[in-house]
Amino acid sequence: MAGRLAAEGWTVVEAADDLTVEPSHSAGSQVAVASQRSQPAQLSLMLQISSFRGAKIRPAGWPE
Repeated sequence: MAGRLAAEGWTVVEAADDLTVEPSHSAGSQVAVASQRSQPAQLSLMLQISSFRGAKIRPAGWPE
């Protein structure tokens, strides 16, 4: 994926760091564990990229 992003000419690409696991002794952690096991959360992502008329750099595959 990094190669594709580089080919598109992005100025900045942010990568998420490793996750941090909450200590099991934190208040409410056992309730949260039970909740996740019975009703797992669905991950979703929305990325909005605006188009600017006359821009010289466009993501690969975008029309002129």
